[in-house]
Amino acid sequence: MMKKRVANMMMVLAMGFALAACGADDNKGNAEPTATESATVAPTETPDAGSGTNAGNGGEEPDGGNGGAEGGESKEPAKEGTSRFVMEALVDEADRPAFIEADDTMLKDMYGLDAALFQDYVVMMPMMNISTTEFAVFQLKDAKDLQTVEEGIKKRAAAVQKSFEEYLPDQYENAKNYKLVTKGNFVLFAIAKDAADVAAKFEQTVK
Repeated sequence: MMKKRVANMMMVLAMGFALAACGADDNKGNAEPTATESATVAPTETPDAGSGTNAGNGGEEPDGGNGGAEGGESKEPAKEGTSRFVMEALVDEADRPAFIEADDTMLKDMYGLDAALFQDYVVMMPMMNISTTEFAVFQLKDAKDLQTVEEGIKKRAAAVQKSFEEYLPDQYENAKNYKLVTKGNFVLFAIAKDAADVAAKFEQTVK
């Protein structure tokens, strides 16, 4: 009788172990993946077409020279018949010393001329005081003011000459050989080594 009880107990224990083992296998198969496993199997996220630096541009970098793009706006050509149009035809800034462009206050201080006399004007002065190279194109509103403008230009030329008379002889010679040319309502003032060439080009440019 004792042997039968022991045998039954052994059988119960064996069945318990078997059931416990099966339960462990089931739990293992249904367990959620760990954080590492999730990171491995998660799909890579694709950006939406409407987001990102190069969105809508085929993956290319933005065009920097397209007027208003990141590279800045392209320079508009000067309108024909203006002082700036004439100046751009006469002077290539790449071949010249660095310039600053005079405003109305500088025009009054340096030339003694009121901006109200002009339809428009462009005055390009050397940025550093080691060059006398200077160009100005004025478009008068009224031809009756021509003498006033010419007198202002001559005073400016004399002031530049005085500044360089005992400073840089070659620049002083440039200032002495300036050109003042009038055609129609346009007036040119040019101090440069090639002032004569600039004056000739002015005659051809102004219609």
